[in-house]
Amino acid sequence: MGTLLLDRKALELRLDSQAIALYENGQRLRTVPIALLERIIIRADTQVSSSLLANLADAGVAVIILSTRQGHRMAY
Repeated sequence: MGTLLLDRKALELRLDSQAIALYENGQRLRTVPIALLERIIIRADTQVSSSLLANLADAGVAVIILSTRQGHRMAY
């Protein structure tokens, strides 16, 4: 399993069947199958749908959110 690192501003993550669909400015960039992931690290201003978060939790995928400010860490 792998890690998905997101550090691009203004991304939107949506659930698409059993995959994560990544959108930027309303345009679909790509999809990533949830089954391939162990964790997602978000280090930028990103929108995530609640249905995606629920499916990630069900699949045991950890979501780590880091502050975009240097020197500050946030834990949830």
